[in-house]
Amino acid sequence: SDLDSPWSRAAPGRFGAHQFQEHMKGGDTLVYCAWFAGGLRIVDIADPTAPVEAGRWWLPEQWVAGGAKPGRPFVSLHGPPYVEGNRAYLAYGAGGMVILDISDIAVPRLVSRLDLGPALGSWLGCLTVVPYPKRKIAVVNNEAIAEGGAASEALNYAVIVDIADEAKPRVISWLPVPTP
Repeated sequence: SDLDSPWSRAAPGRFGAHQFQEHMKGGDTLVYCAWFAGGLRIVDIADPTAPVEAGRWWLPEQWVAGGAKPGRPFVSLHGPPYVEGNRAYLAYGAGGMVILDISDIAVPRLVSRLDLGPALGSWLGCLTVVPYPKRKIAVVNNEAIAEGGAASEALNYAVIVDIADEAKPRVISWLPVPTP
């Protein structure tokens, strides 16, 4: 039952489907789902009347049933996941930017994680990761939550991340801050 699934035992917080990216290239039938506190869920919809979970992944600190103790709030996959080849690029809220190896979709593996830290942006953390693998960069941003401007939360960011060395992604520049 759903109550027995690892998804029901994730860290407390927002839970459930949020964003999707379909990966229908070359007849593929996979949908990559951001599941907030439940992490990444990969679903095969070859038969749309009977979707089948093909894989799942979450940050280790989210698996409370396995003994994890969440370190900070809002560590959840906000999404949408972006899939390029055998890589999935994830915007993981307070957990930062995540790159997964999805060569084996049944067992996705962590390639790297870029912690963008609580000092950057709103409490939401990393909202979107858009990879440009041919250029070996990703554009990453968070989301302004408070409407009170700089006085109410840290400056929200949009940055360019160098992913040439996937094991060590690094921020290389900030997009210009718009002026009113």
